[in-house]
Amino acid sequence: MPKLILKAIVSAKSSGAPASEQVLGQVDTAADAQRLSVPAQAQTQYRLVDGKTGQVIKNQTVLRKGTLPPVVQKAELSDDGLSILLTFNEQLAVATAPGSAFALKAGSTALTNTITTSTNGKNGVVLTLNTAITKTQMQTGLSVSYTAPAPGNSADSNLAIQDGGGLDATSFNNLSVFAPYAIPQNQTHTKAFAVATGSQIDITGLGLSDTNVTDLSASYRLQDNDVFRWVNGDAGATGAVDIVKDFVAWNGTVGDKLDITNLLAGGYNTSTSVLSQWVTSITTGQTLPGSSTANSTRIVIDVDGLGAGTVTQTIWLEGVTLSTTDAAVLKNSGVLIA
Repeated sequence: MPKLILKAIVSAKSSGAPASEQVLGQVDTAADAQRLSVPAQAQTQYRLVDGKTGQVIKNQTVLRKGTLPPVVQKAELSDDGLSILLTFNEQLAVATAPGSAFALKAGSTALTNTITTSTNGKNGVVLTLNTAITKTQMQTGLSVSYTAPAPGNSADSNLAIQDGGGLDATSFNNLSVFAPYAIPQNQTHTKAFAVATGSQIDITGLGLSDTNVTDLSASYRLQDNDVFRWVNGDAGATGAVDIVKDFVAWNGTVGDKLDITNLLAGGYNTSTSVLSQWVTSITTGQTLPGSSTANSTRIVIDVDGLGAGTVTQTIWLEGVTLSTTDAAVLKNSGVLIA
């Protein structure tokens, strides 16, 4: 029985060079259950040849390993606002499109962020930005667009988002980018509810009758371990004031935290910077604007630290007296994340 030789002929159409022939292996048909397995490549012709006579027994051309291109499913902004993950419906090739193929908008305004790209080794393309997306830009409506190369340039090695078979993802326009939760600027934030003395509260849904309460907000303060987070741009161009209600400081087991890590600019380094150069003032026993009781804490943050800027973010903790006014101690205890 003859030996059959499997050859691969790379199409000249895909490379622009003359077709090249490569012997991938051979099968001895006299041997029992012998088989040859090779991975199929796009734009490649496979030819099975009689090893003795050279007669071509079978030709098969693989134009594409799949039939449908990868499709983008969603776009998500990272916590720090410095990268966007584009998730597709299938595994992608390692090589991908350059940053110049993408465009960002906040509402109808084009953004000028410099973009570099990489794949995450699975079904995602990561867009890394040189400057963080601000909360104002997110609130306006952040979107991303992608311009695929012309179909005539389509090949396994072209600069495009592709699957493992060389199929190019098509262009998409103004795909909405979703972001993690962030506290809106200049808002009052609360996680508890208050009922005036003598009021009625309907708790029949709990199988109980209506009950007169004396101070529900004090008796049923919610211990839900909130993290209140500020990010780059929250202070705006002229500064901002935020009020946090029903804050219960983290005690190592339960309680709330203030995360200002991504708010701090001016070269702040969480490991080496002196936090007090950014958190310039923490004072207790203060009177909240609009209140007559001096029982709140005011935190003032110079956003760029020792930089030339004068923008400050003020955070009020209503009805709270912290155990210390030392920013470094609050950071070490977990109340302040920076």
